[in-house]
Amino acid sequence: MGTFPIASGGLCKYNDTGVDLSTDWKNNGYDDAEWAFGNAILGYGDGIESTTLDYGTDADNKYPTYYLRHIFNVEDITQIGSLVFNTMKDDGVVVYVNGVEVFRDNIPDGEITYNTYASSAIGGADEETWVEVVTENLLQNGENVIAVELHQGSASSSDLRFDMEVTYTLPALEVTNYPVAKDEE
Repeated sequence: MGTFPIASGGLCKYNDTGVDLSTDWKNNGYDDAEWAFGNAILGYGDGIESTTLDYGTDADNKYPTYYLRHIFNVEDITQIGSLVFNTMKDDGVVVYVNGVEVFRDNIPDGEITYNTYASSAIGGADEETWVEVVTENLLQNGENVIAVELHQGSASSSDLRFDMEVTYTLPALEVTNYPVAKDEE
């Protein structure tokens, strides 16, 4: 079980087997007992990875998609306002909270499958760019899962990279009108 908020460089479970997991993998209750654990930065090819992901046996035909999960408990969701995601990716990501897509970055519109490639290759300084996305709070009391699909730009791409931090805002305060006693003279 992981922690929340999620820090950059944090530990997550990942699947880099090159197998299409369809759609159940992003939901609560999915059996990820056989998945590996690793700290971000996850990826390959840049020499800065804390966890090196496997891309298969053919360097010109690398796996298109990798799956990551971070499972944690929340005791009281009323103490959490919006979720704030900061992601660094090469090349594209789709992020889910409890099975619901909350955002995608550098991924085409429409249905996403294991064989979907990122919209474009990310290179140079853009590989180190953090993207912030603020979303509604989809957490629930008890167990939660933040799941990420990491998509490569092409089968022959030289590198892959992912790191993420997730924080939150405090909920909005309720404004209540109270009658104020009029000063008496």
